[in-house]
Amino acid sequence: FDSEIIGIDDEGMPVFDRAETSDLFALLFANLVSDGVLARPSNCFRIRAAGNGLNLERDPGFGMVKGHFCYDNEVGHLAIETPPQKYSRIDRVIMRCNYLERMVEILIKTGTEAANPVPPELVRPSAGDYFELCLAEITLEPKQTMITQSSIKDTRANSAVCGYITQLIDHLDTSVFFAQLDTFYNEFVAKSNISSARWRKKPMIT
Repeated sequence: FDSEIIGIDDEGMPVFDRAETSDLFALLFANLVSDGVLARPSNCFRIRAAGNGLNLERDPGFGMVKGHFCYDNEVGHLAIETPPQKYSRIDRVIMRCNYLERMVEILIKTGTEAANPVPPELVRPSAGDYFELCLAEITLEPKQTMITQSSIKDTRANSAVCGYITQLIDHLDTSVFFAQLDTFYNEFVAKSNISSARWRKKPMIT
């Protein structure tokens, strides 16, 4: 409900009786919708090769991370600064809720080159400074100079690391209510049958 001004502070700013931080709204949204990106349009925050060097493009989109949203209606640009030199490497394009900077940002998280590379671990604590989702994985070969679409693995649909936004209450468990209603119905029918049988047995008085 709306706040009301109940006073003025030392700097002349109004004091409200129901002033809240963004935590309240984040809690509300986090309990109504899941983390992820919109399924429609299908290119929501899609990561693709820019066609020039180690550059990527990010399509416009909308995403949610822990009740905080990220929105951009323009194409974004990302650059991988340095390719691996000896072994392959897997980088991630992440959507991060950055509590320190008070923003949801999309950036490249650089992996470690290795004979058998794995993508960098996502930061996903129950509480902390960051929480990360993965939009795409980029596999880089040693001294690679050009990113092609085949180097990009789209992970938006993978609910283990990202997923599509859905409503959390997607169904209601009505089994208990149905069982109670069914019991009531059966008892009502049984009592009705007994009453009907007794009524039929009564002698007719004329």
